[in-house]
Amino acid sequence: MRNNPKSLVCWHCGIHLKDIVLPIERSAQCPQCRVDLHVCRMCRHYDTRYTSNCAHQLADKVLEKDRVNHCTYLRARHNAYEADDDRDGRDNRDALEALFGGEATRDAVESAASRAEFSQARKDKARQALDGLFGDEEKH
Repeated sequence: MRNNPKSLVCWHCGIHLKDIVLPIERSAQCPQCRVDLHVCRMCRHYDTRYTSNCAHQLADKVLEKDRVNHCTYLRARHNAYEADDDRDGRDNRDALEALFGGEATRDAVESAASRAEFSQARKDKARQALDGLFGDEEKH
């Protein structure tokens, strides 16, 4: 057992895990959010590019990547809080801001909402026109 480096963080909340001893014990939990730490998402072999989400060739398949497991190949991943999902979302936001500039993301969402309202109003108007031409089927 050895002390962990200062860069080890919880995969769920991102708090520094300075008091966790490596290798991570099966019973280890984050002192802040109380999630299990001996989980696939905390392992350096965790990789969503693989169908099993694990790059280790000999590891057994684990269905729940965020629940404690008995994998003996688990090795602490120091950037575990930087999950691919979070990074992709941040990259997408940054790309939108670069494309439209700072506050444009909020404007784009508001614009989309107003376009949806306009589209729904057009559909309602068309439906009223059809009902006027052919009569309302529910009344007959």
